[in-house]
Amino acid sequence: MPSLQHLPADAAAEVIAAILDTDGALILDAVIAPTQVATVMAELAPYIDVTPPGRDDFTGFATTRTGALVARSPASRDLVMHPAILAACDRFLLRACDRYQLHLTQVIRIRPGQPPQPLHRDRLAWGGFLQGVEPQLNTLWAMTDFTQENGATQVVPGSPSWVKGRHPRRRRSASPK
Repeated sequence: MPSLQHLPADAAAEVIAAILDTDGALILDAVIAPTQVATVMAELAPYIDVTPPGRDDFTGFATTRTGALVARSPASRDLVMHPAILAACDRFLLRACDRYQLHLTQVIRIRPGQPPQPLHRDRLAWGGFLQGVEPQLNTLWAMTDFTQENGATQVVPGSPSWVKGRHPRRRRSASPK
């Protein structure tokens, strides 16, 4: 089973973009310090605590999505403006556009009992399928352990090269060791 490649936080933007082109995702290790994680989470906790759950199967009846992080957490601004992330965005996105902008920020809290979200391509939020053009670059900041049990995002390595209409099939993974 393919797995995501790990790179150091100071990996070159060209390397990041090349892996994103082939695999669709990667993991940058140790980008932020635990103290920064704690600060962001402390600033956002009051908002997360009062966020209502989703209202459909896709957003999750036992999942909350707290938005507007840049407005609510000064420490989260450092994540959005992190030099490694901006360099990767420049290298990956500016191939197909003149400029890009931040679309949204959110904390997704998946509570016990929530089934996995259906596999989907985030790029379809922008309309039809654009072969060879990625209209966005998502970043996920694992502020807690990212595990199958707590609903970690599922990724299908290699799927960016798939033709329109090809869909992934969910595989049951072996129990964690």
